[in-house]
Amino acid sequence: MSHFCVLVVTHEKPTDDILAKTLAPWHEFECTGRNDEYVIDIDKTDEAREEFATAKETRLRDSAGNLHERFDENGEWKPEFSKPGLGRREEFVPEGFEKMDVPAADFMTFASWAADYYGWKIVADEQSIDRNGEHKYGYILVDDAGEVVRCVDRTNPNAKWDWWTVGGRYSGRLVAGYDPTQDPDNQKFCFLCSGTGIRNDEIARKHRETIPGFTCNGYEGTGREVKFAADWKDIGNSARWGDLDLEKLKASNVSDRRRSVCEMIARSGVSPQEFEIGFQAFRKAHAIWRDLPEPRPRGVDYTHWLTTQENGHLAAAYNAGDVWNSIDCIGDQTISDWVDAAPPLSAYAIVIDGKWHANGEMGWFGVSHNEVNDWPSQMQSLLNQIEANHFVTFIDCHI
Repeated sequence: MSHFCVLVVTHEKPTDDILAKTLAPWHEFECTGRNDEYVIDIDKTDEAREEFATAKETRLRDSAGNLHERFDENGEWKPEFSKPGLGRREEFVPEGFEKMDVPAADFMTFASWAADYYGWKIVADEQSIDRNGEHKYGYILVDDAGEVVRCVDRTNPNAKWDWWTVGGRYSGRLVAGYDPTQDPDNQKFCFLCSGTGIRNDEIARKHRETIPGFTCNGYEGTGREVKFAADWKDIGNSARWGDLDLEKLKASNVSDRRRSVCEMIARSGVSPQEFEIGFQAFRKAHAIWRDLPEPRPRGVDYTHWLTTQENGHLAAAYNAGDVWNSIDCIGDQTISDWVDAAPPLSAYAIVIDGKWHANGEMGWFGVSHNEVNDWPSQMQSLLNQIEANHFVTFIDCHI
């Protein structure tokens, strides 16, 4: 599961309906359930046949050689093949039975296997296909003899998101210097201490008799906590392009990058000069690491491997400081150059004139695949196409 930032450009003021229509071509049908023109039938028959050819099912074989299914039609353990367990029944293999994997084709038809494997219903003729009902997400078409004619997956092959919200964790990007996490309206107060950080009811006073330093056990004793991003105020999320002060936004982002780099240097435990050397050493070492055969060192082993490379201890120090590898220099850029090159606006993807442009393909856990070269320059080129009367909106997308 991943969140990523998308900048949506519209010719009209971005109402919820307009944004929904603009983003619709990239919805993940399996999650949205939106059965629209972007959902198509994809023939999976050949792929399904290949799967079936090697598919195996676990069965219990008795002493006479008969095979037995372990589960009933509801997916529950059959009484004769289970025993009471911790909270639920557990598998039990009776004496004289042998657990084994057998080819699915030995006891199932292709149609029944496919229906079970994909979770699609079998349908006997084209006229009976109900794409708004039981065949909404796929179906298996069979002929009069019950032989499979077609296995069909219904999906949007261009899916990029399963849900989205305006702003979200990317709120405030169109207002220079605004930090939504510091906005009092985006914070909630602890009901135990009324936001003071000091709980003062009878329970707390008694607790302080044995632990004098006790403050409050809610919100880590701070008295307040930032609300979920979905509940933040709608500030700095959408604007008319011609109304934006891009120079001011750039200056703010340069300041943010500079502060972030200072925090990284502090974490690394080395000087700014050594941090720069470590960064360049890390880039070279990581390029070597990507070409290593698997299994490549990871985690602690990766850190140890870094120290064996040129200027390895500084490379490891840099890696410890820039935990998320957020410094993304281009070519021969120094870290200082990268700070000064902070753009007024940035996003993982931009939707403009009905087309989706992105830095790559976002996968789970925030891992981006197939990233493009020099995305900042490509995005700036797209931003240059926006006219003054157009609108831009930051969207928090999830996949």
